[in-house]
Amino acid sequence: MKYFMKNISNRDLSFIQGGDEFDKCNLRQNRIALGTTPITLPQIKATGCNIQNCFPAEGSEIVNCNDSQIDHCYWLNPNMGLAVEPENCRHVTAIETVSVDGVVQDDLTQYARADYVYPRWRDR
Repeated sequence: MKYFMKNISNRDLSFIQGGDEFDKCNLRQNRIALGTTPITLPQIKATGCNIQNCFPAEGSEIVNCNDSQIDHCYWLNPNMGLAVEPENCRHVTAIETVSVDGVVQDDLTQYARADYVYPRWRDR
């Protein structure tokens, strides 16, 4: 089936069949709503689409699409419904211990602000 300028962002994509064609469509999936499981698509053809956080099957024809992958951190986005991660998750960039008169008061944890893990804005 062919789709033109269709917005199916953050919706169930199970209707997509191998060989479907998308032109200027928004298929972006927000892992906040869908958990952390990658969204895998069958083999498709996409031109000028936003397919962020989707993994088209090998052999898909992806041209001028935003196919970046974003990995959000719970500690940077606590109100977005993400699963709680350990405080020392993969997004931690630094931990500083605060002491007063030799007594540890707190740990200040710095998390990577950029949530992007795999930016891939390009033609394939």
